[in-house]
Amino acid sequence: MRHKNRLPSYRHHKPSGQAVVTLSGQDIYLGPFNSEASRHECDRVVAEWLAAGRTPASSDHENSPSVATLVNAFRKSEDYCTSHDHDYVAVWKLLVSLYGRTPARDFGPLALKAVRQQMIEKGWNRNTINRRVHIARRVFRWGVANEMLPAINIEALQAVEGLRYGRSAAPEPEAVEPVSIEHVEACLPFMPKMIQSMVKLQLYSGMRPGELVIMKTEDLETSAPTWRYRPSTHKTAYRGHRRDVVLGPKAQSILKPLLKTDLPAFIFSPAESEKQRREAIHISRKTPPAQGNEIGSNRVRAPRRSAGDCYDVAAYRYAIYRAADKAFPVPEDLSRLKGEREKAWRLRLGDRWCEVTRWRNEHRWHPHQLRHTFAHETRRQFGLEHTQSALGHANAKMTERYAQVAIEKAIEVATRTG
Repeated sequence: MRHKNRLPSYRHHKPSGQAVVTLSGQDIYLGPFNSEASRHECDRVVAEWLAAGRTPASSDHENSPSVATLVNAFRKSEDYCTSHDHDYVAVWKLLVSLYGRTPARDFGPLALKAVRQQMIEKGWNRNTINRRVHIARRVFRWGVANEMLPAINIEALQAVEGLRYGRSAAPEPEAVEPVSIEHVEACLPFMPKMIQSMVKLQLYSGMRPGELVIMKTEDLETSAPTWRYRPSTHKTAYRGHRRDVVLGPKAQSILKPLLKTDLPAFIFSPAESEKQRREAIHISRKTPPAQGNEIGSNRVRAPRRSAGDCYDVAAYRYAIYRAADKAFPVPEDLSRLKGEREKAWRLRLGDRWCEVTRWRNEHRWHPHQLRHTFAHETRRQFGLEHTQSALGHANAKMTERYAQVAIEKAIEVATRTG
């Protein structure tokens, strides 16, 4: 026999991983199961339900958009900035998976802390977490600005401070070190020709990966002996800073064969790189055209993914990773068997998979390290002021973080005087 005075139970909804409570036959999702925020939310909604005589409380919460609706509205707005798209997507996935059905006006500081705890459990470093928590706040700030939420929402979320150095379980970010020229040259033969051109151009110019992938012919000024590239968007554009990348003879020699008559088209195109790859396969084909498969007949008619017109930074980075993995293969006792899928490979190695990860981390490098290499070499040859101008920094403090020459001077002093 059911007891009428029994309170609804706090339960685990296993398919979604959320906590749930059923009130008047309606399931109400509360956020991550067993989190402080979800238990606080359970107490709140049950108290309101009891105060309304065990009937659904009629309040403004019914008219409040859900967190998922707010996120989708923000994504379609003009205020959405795509320069940190990877960060935004990571935040949206967490918000929607944990609190997608929750009314946005009920998303408070405890819920934001629960989202942040999920970031910590994913192993993200402290700086990344603080940046992405700020992005989560920005979504709700946009909702307040567009009168979708009351102003008290963002005021409450501002009370959640960022993680502090050494006072959280989040790992600290590792300093970005320059990658050696020898290491880069060892990887170049394993890259597609277009990726090779991008890597060399970044080494010669020191531009950011995000500036490189969006390069267009119309953004280049080629009338002077030294060319100038003015990106359509860049990291500090929102502050009113102008960015001019000066390109010398070596950079020009890379770009000249790639310039397009279609001025608004991207210079570095994945679709064009794929075309070059297929042409190379066709040239190296040993079977006569009249025999074997008809040329081009063995392609997938409707692929789930196809090459686009512009690289993104992540695709550029992964292309470098793949080349580094080929240039520096793991030791034979850890290597992947022929025809073996990665999942089966990991299961076969078991606890030794961490050795594969460690090997890759030691030999892989990413595009931003090329900018550090350029900064290091430029400062060593020309000094801090020239390096600041070449990198497009507004102040020398940022340049100091890229060009680590101070320690070299300290070593020289210690050698002579100590």
